[in-house]
Formats: sequence, C-alpha cells, structure tokens
Amino acid sequence: MDEFMNLFSLLRGNRKQSKKQNLLRLLGLTGIKTLFNIGQQKVRNDYTKALSNTNDAYQNVFQDNKEYFNSTEIKRQRELFRLYENPETRERALLTKAKNYFNSSPEMIKKYGDNPYNVVVNTPKTTEGQNSFMEEMELLKELAKKSFESTTDEAILSETFTQYNKKAADAYKAAIKAEENNPRNKSLIRRAWVDNFGTDKKGNPRFGNVYYNELLNLKEDADALANIGPNGLVDRSEIIQANNFALPKIEDNFGLLLKKSDSNAISSHRQLFNNFIDVDKYQTEIGGDEKYSVFVNGREKKQTFYRIYKNLDNDEKMKMVSTVLTYSKADAEEFNKNPDNIGQVRPANYFLLPAIEKAVQDLNSGMLTKMDNVFDPNKVISIQYPEQAVTETKLGAIQEIFTKTILPQGEEAAEEFIINTERAILEKDDSTDMFIKFLRGILESDLKRRTRAPVRTGRTNK
Repeated sequence: MDEFMNLFSLLRGNRKQSKKQNLLRLLGLTGIKTLFNIGQQKVRNDYTKALSNTNDAYQNVFQDNKEYFNSTEIKRQRELFRLYENPETRERALLTKAKNYFNSSPEMIKKYGDNPYNVVVNTPKTTEGQNSFMEEMELLKELAKKSFESTTDEAILSETFTQYNKKAADAYKAAIKAEENNPRNKSLIRRAWVDNFGTDKKGNPRFGNVYYNELLNLKEDADALANIGPNGLVDRSEIIQANNFALPKIEDNFGLLLKKSDSNAISSHRQLFNNFIDVDKYQTEIGGDEKYSVFVNGREKKQTFYRIYKNLDNDEKMKMVSTVLTYSKADAEEFNKNPDNIGQVRPANYFLLPAIEKAVQDLNSGMLTKMDNVFDPNKVISIQYPEQAVTETKLGAIQEIFTKTILPQGEEAAEEFIINTERAILEKDDSTDMFIKFLRGILESDLKRRTRAPVRTGRTNK
C-alpha cells in the first residue's frame, strides 16, 4: 500500500524535490511494479495450467471408465448379473454361466471345437454319459453361484455408467478443489510467503499449507477409492482376476455316441419318395394310393400324395421334398436310438408314410408356403415353464406338442401356450424368435382353416 501511495505522490509531484530526483524514484518504483505484474501473471498462468492438466487427466479417466463399462464382455456379465439378482431369472443366469464355463474348458474345446456344449447336448449319449453330463452341469452351476456371490467389479454391480463413474467424479472434484485452494496459486506475495515460511524447521506445514495438505490428502483418498494412480487408472487385472475362478478339468467323454455328420436323406427313403410322385409307380407302392385331407381354394379334398405334390409350385415342391425326407430321417434315427429296437429292420415306408402325413399337415398349416418361417426342429434349447425345472428339449418336440395337443383345444389354449413358451425360453436368439412367429403362423392358419371348412387330418384309404 505504501508503494502505491508513494507512486501516487510522485505522479502528483513533490515540490520539495527536483524533477530529476522525482523522475528517478518514479522509474525505480515503475520497474518494481513491472516485475510484480510479470510475477502475478505467472501465478495466474500456473493456476490455469494446473486446472487444465487436472481436467485433462480426469477426462481421460472418465473415458477409460466409459470404454470399460460399455465393453462387450462387461456388458454381457452385467446383464447376466441382473438376471441372477432376480429370483425369477436366477436359474437362467446360473445355467448360462455354467454353459460358458463348459465352453471355456480347454479339454472340451480340444475334443469338440469352439462350442462343445452344443455338441455334447445334441449328441446321443449313453445313460451313464447323460447322468455324468448332468452332474457336471450342476457342479458348474455351483461354481457360477459362487462367482455371482463374490462379484466385486463395480462395472458389473452398477446399473448405470453414472453410478459406476461416481467415485472417479468425486476424485475429480477433490482434485479441482485442491488446485483452487493451492496457496502458491493465489498471488505472488502468498507464493513467496508459503515458499519461505510455509513449513516449520521440522518440515511440518503451517499457515495456508495446512488446509492445502488436508485437501491433498482427501484427493489421494478419493483417487485410491476410484482406482486412480499418478498415471491414470490402475491396472484392473486384479479386480478382474478376483471375479474369476479356476475351472475344474472336464475330461469325461459323457458317453457320446459320435458318428459322422450326414445331412443327406436316407437313400431308400428318397427312392420310395420318388416312386410316390411317379405316375407309373405310385399306385404299385404300399401306401402309394392312400389319400390325405388337403384344402384347395378353401375346400377340403381327399387326394393321393402324388396328386398333392403335382399341384404344388416348384418352390413348394422343393420344400415338400426336404420336409418329408427330414421327417423320415429323424424318425429312423430316433427308432435306432431305442435299445429295444436293436437288430430290428423296418422298410422305408414305415418311416416315409408318417413323414408324408406330417408334411401334409404342415402344408395345411401354411408352413410350407413361408420360407422365412423355416427353423431347425433338432435345435436343442433350455426352457423353464412356470413352477417346473429347467429342461433341454428340441424345437421340433415343442412344435409337435403344440400342433397335436394344444391346437385342438382352441385359440385361447394355443395363445396361452405360445406366450408361456416365449417366456420360458432361457436363451433367446433369432432362431427362437422365428420359432415363436412360426407357432403364431400355425395358429393363424388354423383359425382361417376353421372358418372355411371342418378340420380333419390324417389319411384314409381309397
């Protein structure tokens, strides 16, 4: 204040001193003022730079947190954890994680490829092998439960990114507050003061440094809580490792009755099918002259399979061939799996005639006229109906129950079955979504058919 008063006086002029003396004093004080302004500007620049560096550092932390939170694996684990938290979907979560464990087994991958669970569950097994497989899955479900209950990764536990990032945001606020209250960045005079008198002889902080040190301690505590180190986020590997458990070795072959994959039709079935659509041969084959109920222009007619097939367009013929031979092959394979049938021989028509009947029913339901509604009847899914245990079943089996048992009960029963089935499917994907649409298509076709003519299925003799 005295400097400013002296400067003010000099500017007014001092009559007791010469102009030369006044000018020299003025220049001296002006030089001090210039140096002071330069120092003060440096303090302000240091303060601005410190805030900018702090902001950049924590923005990098926020971005890293966001990328980790939204990563595919963490998102998948978080969704699975939400399922486990809900008692109604807990079993689904346990089964899904158990499947993931099974598919992560080096022993199983080596034996059965990238998706060993699907291979094992879809391959015929001995009774002992099936029991062993179920026991293994129960052990893996117990491991899954232990994993869920021991989860510590907050990216999985938190429902939103804001919730997950809160600790980092609190650390950022603490860092900003510390910089804002750094006495060295308040003014040039305070900087000089704390530099010279900010600590006692033992190095303990005093004056403005006491509060500043408290803020630094709070910042360090907040950083540690948010897993932030001097160079940003600390390696998450320890956190990730804490949520992983060593998988037990899975060395059981589960009694798999492996055989070479074959998508071709059974040759004897194909030959008989060709005879059934041949004008010169169908009447000579056993079952070739049997007639089936079909609907033509809204009216029910009785026709031989030869006639039904000839009235189809080319696209429908291709689907009919595939459908009949797929059904007949599946029935033959199921027959051969039964230990009671070992050594028994059946002619081709034993399997082909029921397959034709199923295919004609599919035709009446509109199934063969909608290529987009095709699904794999042998696809095995996990399903849990209300108050029932989780089971593994084929889509074709569900479709057969729906067509033969539920649909005849009426629209209300059919609609309820579709809704319950959609809810019961534990692992939904495009194929299961298509299957549900497929069931609805059968229901719609059946309702239209009921309005046109009485519904009668099956075949009758000529």
